[in-house]
Amino acid sequence: MKSYIYENKLATKSQAFTLDIAIYLGEVVKSNHSGLDWGVVFKPKSYVSLNRPVITGLTKQKDMDVIMIVTNKMYLVLDGERNPNALFDIYHTWEEFI
Repeated sequence: MKSYIYENKLATKSQAFTLDIAIYLGEVVKSNHSGLDWGVVFKPKSYVSLNRPVITGLTKQKDMDVIMIVTNKMYLVLDGERNPNALFDIYHTWEEFI
């Protein structure tokens, strides 16, 4: 398992680029919908986004972990998926939870 994780790990530049895109997406979502803000979830300890920056204040979903969402999309891009509207699609998918 360790070798699989090591081989499929994003390079440092890719991680930085992914984080920049996630912050941008989070700011766009936050600025287009009132009542949303950045926050950190501290409980429960089993929560997948524990101690991570997330968008809070959604009505139908507890929060939006934009970093995890964009990281997952980045892995799809590295696997060969090409979608020039990927951020647009993510935004509109999550808009129904706001």
